[in-house]
Amino acid sequence: MGKFSLGGKVTSSYFVNNLGVGFDAEVAKMASELSWKKILNGLNIQSLTYVIALIKSIFTYSPSSITLTVDEEIHEFTNVWFVAVSNHPYYGGGMKIAPTANPTDGKLTITTVHNLSRMKLLLLFVTVFFGKHIGLRKVKCVVVKK
Repeated sequence: MGKFSLGGKVTSSYFVNNLGVGFDAEVAKMASELSWKKILNGLNIQSLTYVIALIKSIFTYSPSSITLTVDEEIHEFTNVWFVAVSNHPYYGGGMKIAPTANPTDGKLTITTVHNLSRMKLLLLFVTVFFGKHIGLRKVKCVVVKK
């Protein structure tokens, strides 16, 4: 389990498996609201919901700047597509976003994806299913306690 606060707010919330901020959160939101979802579920191809939402979002989402404070250190990134904080390797229907994450070690893995073109971001998602994205230059993974 992890604990987070946004925008320097005093109040905080908890998450169990992963916390996504940015593009991946937008895809999840869009997938849950997709008007075709019931039809895809009825045809037993509900996994296409995320694919459709991902393709739609790739053209509409705008990357932003972000400041992360982890283990008392400040990290600043520009042109950030998303940040995933994980205590488990998998999220989003089998994507291996944090291949080395261990839910029992008391640590979190923070994966930041930044400074990619839209096409490269789309290609990145193919590598995430196999956990191969962590070797890419524009992907930063750090293991933290806080």
